[in-house]
Amino acid sequence: LRPWDWLLRRRRWRPIPRPPAREFPFRDLPERTLPALLDTVDVTHPMTLSLVAHELARRGDDVVDGLLESARDGPPLQRIPIALALQAVGLDDERTIPVLESMAASTDVGLRVHAAAALARRGRATGREVLEGARELDVVVAGHPPARASDLARRMLESLGEVGEGR
Repeated sequence: LRPWDWLLRRRRWRPIPRPPAREFPFRDLPERTLPALLDTVDVTHPMTLSLVAHELARRGDDVVDGLLESARDGPPLQRIPIALALQAVGLDDERTIPVLESMAASTDVGLRVHAAAALARRGRATGREVLEGARELDVVVAGHPPARASDLARRMLESLGEVGEGR
């Protein structure tokens, strides 16, 4: 018997360690409070943008006042799902329009494009103008999946029926 045979035989009897099962970290989104939900948004997980936006939109009119406060004071990455949620909720009143217009004037391109889409869906000319301007930008913006601002603006304009065949 060679010494390494003993080692090889001994290795065969060791159990192979299994990695711990990963749980879906966003399973409890419906139970979270609005600030906790917005704190879920993380730059390392682009999927959280769409998950949080869907949850905010699902909550509807009940959370709009809290959303508007967070839209004014929150970091840009948290404001993107707020703009998406306001777009989905579709409120067109004196509370949401000024907030969306200030978001559309932001220096963050992703926030600007999403807020402009929300404004354009409400028939506001400023939203359409910002989207037209973003068609020339070759900047990657946060989202799920991340995309170039030009592609995102083009898709949003197409969904609005604003882009013809020759453009």
